[in-house]
Amino acid sequence: MAKPLSVLGAIVSGCLLGCASWQPCPYGVSGQIVGVDSAVPAQRKRLVEELGSALHPLGFSGPESVPHIEPEQILFSLTRGSRISGDHLTVVIALDSMQLSIRDHVNVRETPLDRDTITAVQTHLATAFHATIDFGRVTRCYI
Repeated sequence: MAKPLSVLGAIVSGCLLGCASWQPCPYGVSGQIVGVDSAVPAQRKRLVEELGSALHPLGFSGPESVPHIEPEQILFSLTRGSRISGDHLTVVIALDSMQLSIRDHVNVRETPLDRDTITAVQTHLATAFHATIDFGRVTRCYI
C-alpha cells in the first residue's frame, strides 16, 4: 500500500513539472478554400502559383512540398530575426482538401504580420479565382 505522503508528493511534483512547462498555444488560423476545384490538376498548380504571388511580397519563401506527407501538402515559410523573438510563420495547404493553415510559431496573439498574411491570401484568391476562405482560430496546440 502506498504511503499517503508519497502519493501526495508525486501528485504535487507532477503538477509542478507539468504546470511549469505549460505555455499558451502559438497563434494559428485555418480555413477551407471555396471556389477552387481540387480535382483539376491545372487549378491546383495555379493555386500554388497564386499563393506564391500573394506571399512572396511579404517575405515568404516557397513553395515546397512537405516531404513524406500524403496527401500532398505545400509549404510557404517566413523567418525574420531569431526563431524566439522574431517572426516565424508558415502557410500550409493540403491540396486534396483545399484546407489552408497559417501558423505563427512565436506569438500567441494575432500580430500585424499575421493579419497582413491573412488579408493577402484572401484578397489574392478572391481576385485570381473568385474564391473565398473564411479563417477560424486554431484552438489546439501543434508542434
